[in-house]
Amino acid sequence: MYIRHKLADFHDSDPRLLMLAIKNVIETTHGMAELANTTGLNRESLYKTLSGERTPRIDTLSRILHTYGLRLSVSVDEKSVA
Repeated sequence: MYIRHKLADFHDSDPRLLMLAIKNVIETTHGMAELANTTGLNRESLYKTLSGERTPRIDTLSRILHTYGLRLSVSVDEKSVA
């Protein structure tokens, strides 16, 4: 799936870059209006969140990813573990 490929190499800690990557995927697949309808989230709020203007809430990010059959997960960063 395109979104998995696009996000597979995301290792940056800056959530704005992640949001911009997701926005790029949305714009090339479903579009913002369809995402708003699917998630039940406000389209204007989605634009602000995905533009990097605001830090995304976990529930918002989860709803967006769920639309693409994805979910959030946490893993250990072996380089950071003492």
